[in-house]
Amino acid sequence: MHSMVLPLESQAFGQGRMSRTEALARGASPFFWVGIGALPLRKRDVSFSGYIKRAEVLSTGELFYEAVTSGFEVPFVGARSLDAKPLLASGAAEFRFSDPYGNFGQESIRFLIKGKPCEAILGEPLTVQIP
Repeated sequence: MHSMVLPLESQAFGQGRMSRTEALARGASPFFWVGIGALPLRKRDVSFSGYIKRAEVLSTGELFYEAVTSGFEVPFVGARSLDAKPLLASGAAEFRFSDPYGNFGQESIRFLIKGKPCEAILGEPLTVQIP
């Protein structure tokens, strides 16, 4: 079966002429529904790391993680499940942020986990209960 490539305006989740359900029924790959610039988080992922602004659930487009920053700069984030379950099924996760190049310019980072506001100090691990 061939994947259907959606028009650019339909790729941003919730925008465009076609609903997600309709596009998936027509054979569109769920990957095309992850927001532009977002990390696609799969059901089996137990960790992620990188300069990541957003992480969205690949199968639904639901927001899992978002760095709350005023510009384009984000610190490096490392996140891992604390109970060896995938992040989407885990009860808690550890987040650690760093700014190795000094571009972020702040001592702490505010972020959201499934809409829950959190704040971490750069360089120190933070345990977050996942709602």
